[in-house]
Amino acid sequence: MSAQPELFLIPAATGNVAGACAAYLTGQRPDGALRLTSHREEGCAELRRRFPGAEVMQADFTDATSLAAACDGCHGVFMNVPDMMPEPDATGAMLAALSDTAAPDVFLLRFGAYPTGRTVDQLTPETRDSGIGAAKHLRARAVLERSHIHYVLLNAPCWFMTNLLWLAAPGVRDRDELVIPCRMSTAFIDPRDIGAAAGRIMLDPALRTPGREHQVNGPEELDFDQVAQALSELLGREIRHNDDLEVFRRYFGDATDMMASYFRHSPADYTATVTTHELDALLGRPPVDLASWLSEHRAAFT
Repeated sequence: MSAQPELFLIPAATGNVAGACAAYLTGQRPDGALRLTSHREEGCAELRRRFPGAEVMQADFTDATSLAAACDGCHGVFMNVPDMMPEPDATGAMLAALSDTAAPDVFLLRFGAYPTGRTVDQLTPETRDSGIGAAKHLRARAVLERSHIHYVLLNAPCWFMTNLLWLAAPGVRDRDELVIPCRMSTAFIDPRDIGAAAGRIMLDPALRTPGREHQVNGPEELDFDQVAQALSELLGREIRHNDDLEVFRRYFGDATDMMASYFRHSPADYTATVTTHELDALLGRPPVDLASWLSEHRAAFT
């Protein structure tokens, strides 16, 4: 009699990274046991449409009963916490649920986006006080380090390419400007590549030894002037980077000051971050570069 396949859980699976991980796992083991959750019924309906072979449940990081039910019998979990979800609350709740209901040998693969080699205390005071971004992920990591659960970390200390869709595309369409009030560079990464890397780690025991940290980033580090140049070449018209905060405020209104604080302090927080080529090895191919991604999403900028 053949052994039952490992049951993998992906909570909050409607997100870009989590959804990409689910797609990878479905493609690699179409008969494998996969459980997906969303805290919204409409999210569950979307998951059922996208992944008809998966088990879909409604569960919330803030609801112990639903989270315990989602973890019941699972052997592996890929966890990526939504942006505004408080930490270490969500990771603590997940660890409690896994301890109560998961398989004895369960592992937790936790995604994060935090600067290389830093602790919460080494972040700028403003980042620490915000409780989001790097502060959120580093607080979660500290909880994992104190736990008895087998955990693995997947860290991407760089910008998602998809951020450009909501953050920058309106200014490009309206005024031929990349309106981002920041001067920094980052190794832009496609969230789909992160999800595929997570799926690869989930499937390979050699890649998920306890406490291991995988750091991934995009293939090239670019500043926003270079992003504007890439858009210029794609669209056939000049796009300039505009870092004027008041122009940015026209697009983001009441959220401007919070976002501006992130832009001011993020470069200092991530100064020590190093670029690796681990993503290439995990994917078995070159990662998506920004020019290719922009070409795929050209319509959003026109």
